[in-house]
Amino acid sequence: MEKIKKELLELGFCINSKGIFYWIDLIKLAKEKPNMEITKMYIELAKMNKTSYTSIERCLRTAMQPAKINIQKKYNYNSKISNLTFLNLMKYELI
Repeated sequence: MEKIKKELLELGFCINSKGIFYWIDLIKLAKEKPNMEITKMYIELAKMNKTSYTSIERCLRTAMQPAKINIQKKYNYNSKISNLTFLNLMKYELI
């Protein structure tokens, strides 16, 4: 978990958002269940956190927003960064 959190902070994720903790849980879940669809991961995280899956998705997006330029630079990725895109990039980095 610390490695994931450190990476997110270095990329510039919003630390004042619940989303950073959701990202940590999402990346761990992706490691445990690599073939699970992202929407099903959102639903599972929502159940764990007693909220809606749309709230999870929005918090993830909000937490990542300030880091998008850093993500594109670090991973040499010049297209739009979505939650799924970032999760896939992180799989190769941390998983």
